[in-house]
Formats: sequence, structure tokens, C-alpha cells
Amino acid sequence: MTATAPQRREAGEGALARGALAVYHVLVYQGLLLLTASPGIAMLLLLRADASNLPLVALAAVPLGPSLAAALFAWRRALAEPSSSRPATSGAATG
Repeated sequence: MTATAPQRREAGEGALARGALAVYHVLVYQGLLLLTASPGIAMLLLLRADASNLPLVALAAVPLGPSLAAALFAWRRALAEPSSSRPATSGAATG
């Protein structure tokens, strides 16, 4: 007669853990978005409000496109796999 051992629940199955993971994802994505956009933001802060600086303002906004696209991709990936706390990687080997 073998008694089955109760299955252990993994940490992070409850509502509080899922909420904390969502807050973690938002903070990480916003931090990385701010980090990638910081050169353009710094350039905008250093420019004067003059019409001749319009091409430089457009140049400062160029890094925002890829960084926003990456943030939206990562957020969509996090919504597709809500229980995963790993970052969104494309084919990286896990050990």
C-alpha cells in the first residue's frame, strides 16, 4: 500500500504572485525603454526651442521607434506566457 505524496505547488501560482510578476514586468520594460530612449531625451533637453533645430529633434526621436517596438513585443510576449518570469528571448538556450 503506497500512499501518494501530496503534490507540491510551485511558488507563483496565486493571484498575488501573478500581480507582483505583472508589476515586475512593467517596471523592467519601462526602465529599459527609458534607458534606450535616454540619448534622444538628453539631446532634446540640450537643444534650444528654435525652428532650425527641427532636423535634430527628428534625429533625436529615431531611437524611440525600435525601443517602443521592443517594449511592445516584450509586453505581448509576457501576456502570452503569464506564468513565465524569464525575459523574452528568441531561441536562447536555457540551462
